[in-house]
Amino acid sequence: MTSKIFPKVIKAKDIMKKSYFQRGRYHFLIYNLDGSISRECSGLYLPPINFLNKLDFFIYKNKKWIKIHNHLKKVKIESFETIHFYEIGDIKIRLEIFLPDNFTALRFFIKANKRIKLKIKPVIEFDYIPKYHENPVKGHSFKKFKNDIILHAKFDDKTVLMFNSDKKFKISSTNSQINCFEMNIRNCNINVLCAEKSEKELYHMLREIKKDTRLIKKKRYNKSIFERVILKTDNKELNENFEFAKHNLFLLRHRQTGIGRGYLAGVPYFLSFFGRDTFWSMPGALMLGDFENVKDCLNMFAKYQSEVSTETKKPGKMPHEIWLNGEINYYSTDSSMLFVHALYWYYQHSKDKAYLEDIFPTLKDTINFLIENLEKHRINHGKLGFLKDTTWMDSYNRGQTAIEMQALVVSCFNVAMEIAKVVKDKEIVKEWEIEKNKAEKVLKKFSKNGFWVDHINKDNTKSKSIVANTLFLLVLNLISKKQAKDIIKFLGKSELFTEFGVRSRAKKSQGRNPESYHKGGIWPFLSGIYLIGMYNYNLKDNENILNSFSKYYRNFSYGFAPEYIHGDNFDLQNLKHDSCFLFLWSSALYIQAVLQGMCGIRINKKGKLYLKPHLPKNVNEVEVKNFRFGKNFYDIKIKGKKKEIKRVLKKE
Repeated sequence: MTSKIFPKVIKAKDIMKKSYFQRGRYHFLIYNLDGSISRECSGLYLPPINFLNKLDFFIYKNKKWIKIHNHLKKVKIESFETIHFYEIGDIKIRLEIFLPDNFTALRFFIKANKRIKLKIKPVIEFDYIPKYHENPVKGHSFKKFKNDIILHAKFDDKTVLMFNSDKKFKISSTNSQINCFEMNIRNCNINVLCAEKSEKELYHMLREIKKDTRLIKKKRYNKSIFERVILKTDNKELNENFEFAKHNLFLLRHRQTGIGRGYLAGVPYFLSFFGRDTFWSMPGALMLGDFENVKDCLNMFAKYQSEVSTETKKPGKMPHEIWLNGEINYYSTDSSMLFVHALYWYYQHSKDKAYLEDIFPTLKDTINFLIENLEKHRINHGKLGFLKDTTWMDSYNRGQTAIEMQALVVSCFNVAMEIAKVVKDKEIVKEWEIEKNKAEKVLKKFSKNGFWVDHINKDNTKSKSIVANTLFLLVLNLISKKQAKDIIKFLGKSELFTEFGVRSRAKKSQGRNPESYHKGGIWPFLSGIYLIGMYNYNLKDNENILNSFSKYYRNFSYGFAPEYIHGDNFDLQNLKHDSCFLFLWSSALYIQAVLQGMCGIRINKKGKLYLKPHLPKNVNEVEVKNFRFGKNFYDIKIKGKKKEIKRVLKKE
């Protein structure tokens, strides 16, 4: 059995993070832990409606209106819903937020010793135009029908909000110009529905809500996620962290009508499909057996591969970002190279040779784009669109050629050649090997007396900054074991590593700023890169970076792994940052580090599954169930330091 990570009860006094993320089958919700809908990023996706996040609820007590969200006592977070408990004197309110198939539902359960007044105040800004719609809202009105109150907003002839109570109540006003209405109630349940549907469809939804099929769906949801790959060790905290990471990855799966299916990059600021983030996260998704979603995601990016040449894109280039409204930008240097890696990772796990053959022309276009845009076999980058640079560190300019970009060029050719061998295109292997050898010579120029520089400037001077990007040499297996040891030793002395993970820039480096996004902040992504690289070279995690993930999941975001945190300020009570509280690769690389690195689940050159575990001191027994590889599932057991391994083959 998996570790039980839900329900999770948080007392109001312990709430530090202001936002939370909850998803349904077709859309998702961002809201504040006090129960109010988040104002950030419109709060509600998809459909993207800006109305629900403008609702405020008040109770009339002691001759004044009191906002209920200021009286939160505790929050109970479950895998399919969240429940908020409020107390205002003798009035007790329970607010449930859950997401049925294609709409959002809030349910209020109010208990009071006497009749009270509840005011619902929809503070709607009608001049606001949600960015995913072309037409603005034209007006609104209230309508009473039996016990139901419906708020109509004239938008494409759709009703967006509906209020319903199981008790009769009196409306203080139905004037369409008012911005609130009041209800005189005692003990009652109130349903608030939100969707872009007709009035008739909303009534159908209301009937469905009253049936309340959440229990059935919760069981189905838990089975699809928590029984996908089960990790059980003798370390309870590790088990729970893995479940959090797995839950997070599936939370970010998303299908956008007319666009495709993939993984959203982060909440709340990066709710779109990013090439770089997605492709780095694919090994983690594949190790969870999510083959179908990964394949769909690859197809989505292939569909938007550039066929024309403009200022920002060239034929064969892969998108940097696919927005949910269909807008595409190509502002990255590495997305195209990582697409090639992702194709190979998918094949390694799924053994889907037919798909590799089908998409091989797309891969060749990508490699041709890469070759045509190399300058003297060196990859260049810089300002493009709204970004200061097109590497993953895009918040500042990093000269002309960054070390991880050139490393990806070399690795990309290596991977492309392996794919060409699978599809039996021997001639192109020879061509690509020549290009790889030339790019490899350029990569060696980044090393001087054992020190690897972060980037080379346009005037060919070398950066003196001590940055985490040399770790990519380890994760891509491009250097010797001695070189890997030297890099880790040097970075350790430079104070790149902390108990909370890996800094983007070392403490003993020029230009460091611990508050900066890319010049000193701590990234779980880099912690994952470090761990996977260390395991690649059979090196020990002496810095206990694996344990740093526990702090993310338990202290920062209530089970979520954030984008990054302050590089020095580890006071959890006062921690403040404006990054995403849930980030795709923060969890995906942890999954990869645990399964591929710690458990040692590997694929050899012949495409066979084998084990080479690296168990830390606090883990002696490991059991992995339902690991998907090719057309089969495997149960894997590891006991003790001497690798007692049992594999049980299961049919899919």
